[in-house]
Amino acid sequence: MNKVVAKNRVYKGFLNIDVLDIELTNGKISKEEVMVRKDAAAALVYDIDKKVFVLVKQFRAGSESELVEIVAGSIDAGESPDEAIKREVLEEIGYSTESIELLHSCYMSPGGCSEKIYIYYISGRKVAEGGGVDEFEEIETIELTHKELAQSNFNDAKTIIAVNRALEYNG
Repeated sequence: MNKVVAKNRVYKGFLNIDVLDIELTNGKISKEEVMVRKDAAAALVYDIDKKVFVLVKQFRAGSESELVEIVAGSIDAGESPDEAIKREVLEEIGYSTESIELLHSCYMSPGGCSEKIYIYYISGRKVAEGGGVDEFEEIETIELTHKELAQSNFNDAKTIIAVNRALEYNG
């Protein structure tokens, strides 16, 4: 079985880059670069009063475009994924968490990134303004009916996973 025998951090910032020496089963050493990120939590939020799904629209550097996606954010040190997503939902869109269900957890791009994401379905109510917590985030709230959600085409993997899983459960 392959195993990591050495790890060297070559870049440290918001994203970190490690170069791994991986010993292959044949004894050879393969060098691979990995983007090291905090794990993340994300949620498809359902407004139980308005009977709509609440997503966000924001600019994403990786796609160099605005994307409509589910609420998401990094898990801080000492935080559980559940705690992180409740915090993010309140910060980004101003919603309480009346119920929470883990839909799936997975690595989004394990060939080159360490980040694992926990994807939830949350039912809640609007309790605060949301947005504006981080001066460098510009977040627009998007409300979609069940039908609009089912007919939408998303370009973000975590959103596709959440929407497909939610539609499986809710028809």
